[in-house]
Amino acid sequence: MREGLVAARKTVTRLGVTYEQTYWVKPAELRAIVKTSGYKAAVAKLGGNVRNATRRVAGWVESPTEPGGLMTLAAATKMALGDDAEARWAEKNEALARTGAEDAGPEVFDRMSDLWHQGANEDGALTELAQVSQAFYEDEPEVELYRGIGEFQATQMEAAFSSGDDAVLDAGCLVSFSESPDIARGFAANDNGAVISIRVPRESIIMSHRAGMFGDEEREVAVLTKGAVRVSRSQFARASPTPLLDD
Repeated sequence: MREGLVAARKTVTRLGVTYEQTYWVKPAELRAIVKTSGYKAAVAKLGGNVRNATRRVAGWVESPTEPGGLMTLAAATKMALGDDAEARWAEKNEALARTGAEDAGPEVFDRMSDLWHQGANEDGALTELAQVSQAFYEDEPEVELYRGIGEFQATQMEAAFSSGDDAVLDAGCLVSFSESPDIARGFAANDNGAVISIRVPRESIIMSHRAGMFGDEEREVAVLTKGAVRVSRSQFARASPTPLLDD
């Protein structure tokens, strides 16, 4: 990669020979394209699969547990773990079984497995989505983000802190955070939970509200991880319960 530039691809045919050529785009150019034409046009500029990029974003917006979101998570897991992504799917299946999801029947697991492998093995254009998103953080090598967690997970983290250990946020290889501590606090307070804060390198950002992939209301940013995020006591704060309104 050239310093300060983003690699783009285009297919070229010359003298009957078709090949892929790399050229370079400035982050400011990507931001301008998003502003005038949306993130899909910027993905196209980089040579990405616009249809799959749109599906990956829409799936994540819907829910990580719905079919489209599962495919997006699979694509991110493959991106983060490479060949180890298959083992991660086996772990996920075991976790679902422990929660009683096996009551849905084997056909549900077969369908989920098909979706997972389809998402992991097709061109999900996550690279291009990440390049477009990161163009909006050009002057920010690191970004501070926040996530609200529920009471059960908060209690587990406190137990780890009491033992003198860091806690672990085990939320998969693609995790949504907010750029706003207040928004994260609102999610946590609704479940008597807590807010965690992390600093992530710009290169770990895959999708962002700044690039128009999510609405601005939650200032959402989706971050690539290796499957778990370590959280120290200083990164953790209990959220005050939301007060009840009088009738």
